[in-house]
Amino acid sequence: FDTWIDAGGERARNASVNIYSKGQLLATAMDILIRQQTQGAKGLEHVHQYLYQHHRVYSDGYSSSDVLRDLKTMGEIVKGVQAKKVDKIEKGRSLFTTSTPIKGGYTAADVRKALKTVTGQDWTTWWAQYVDGKAEIPFTELLAQVGLQSLLEAGKDDEQKEEWFTGWKIRDAGEFPVVTEVERDSPAWNAGVVAGDTLIAANGLRLSIKDLNDKLWLSQTTPIKLAVFRRDELRDIDLTPSRQVKGKFKLKALDQADDVQKSLNASWLGVAWPVPKATPEKSKE
Repeated sequence: FDTWIDAGGERARNASVNIYSKGQLLATAMDILIRQQTQGAKGLEHVHQYLYQHHRVYSDGYSSSDVLRDLKTMGEIVKGVQAKKVDKIEKGRSLFTTSTPIKGGYTAADVRKALKTVTGQDWTTWWAQYVDGKAEIPFTELLAQVGLQSLLEAGKDDEQKEEWFTGWKIRDAGEFPVVTEVERDSPAWNAGVVAGDTLIAANGLRLSIKDLNDKLWLSQTTPIKLAVFRRDELRDIDLTPSRQVKGKFKLKALDQADDVQKSLNASWLGVAWPVPKATPEKSKE
């Protein structure tokens, strides 16, 4: 059932998570927290090493000969694909099927054990909140541990420094923009805008994909009166957007980062904290 309804649309946007993106975020959070808990002595790579040492997928470990064997295997498959020869592809596959049977592997409990072994701390609650649960990863606090902050800044070419946040995504459907997604609990969501709505006008001004944000910004009095088509039915919707800085998020160093934060940053990124350039003294002449 979940597969059937998860193809796209608002439910996919609001009720599902990209496991690859979430995995990257969790790995970053774990790496910083491990370094904080071990005063920079350990990182996520030490968890990987522990898992490799205790949960190898081959009964006799993964040796250099295994690497050469697998490279040969992939080479045979690539040759078969390039030459469009089924026999070469099957030869490559046969090398995999005749390899040592895969054993081992690890569970979520094994990863938590590895984290505890590396840091000396119990990760059960953290795991329940951020891996199994839906709690927001506290990146503001984590970044501060390594002397960084996340800022939303307007670009140099932005004439205005703020814009309205609506919570919708739109596409160009020709004459008018069409809503493709609406973020849950956003201003557009609360106003009753749904995916598929065609945006016709705002406060009586015709809308297009090129000037949509500009024309919305002209309406400094809220709510904004939206005219939309929904399944060929004209509707009026009152939209009360919220203000946000126009720009992109950037990571910047804290102005007053202390030695501990700088040390953890160096452990995390593998490079020393930049030393400010000395200001040249002005000539007395």
